[in-house]
Amino acid sequence: MLCLWRLCGNAGCRRARACRGRSYLCAKRNFKCLPEGVREWFEEFLAAKSVGVSFEDFRDEMEGWEETAAAFFAWRKAAKARAR
Repeated sequence: MLCLWRLCGNAGCRRARACRGRSYLCAKRNFKCLPEGVREWFEEFLAAKSVGVSFEDFRDEMEGWEETAAAFFAWRKAAKARAR
């Protein structure tokens, strides 16, 4: 979801465009390297998920967070563009 393979030091992960190691270690190491808006969006997403909020409801709640949501979706779009 976060496309952390873009930040990974492991060339195999970047080539595969997916984690080829221990994903939880990668997340710990690379999360801080994500753009700030992406980190904020994901932290809010995890918080909502932990209390049972559906993705659709979360998306609706994020309407007031245009910049944060835009940062996340721009990050995802860039990752998909590199995948081609």
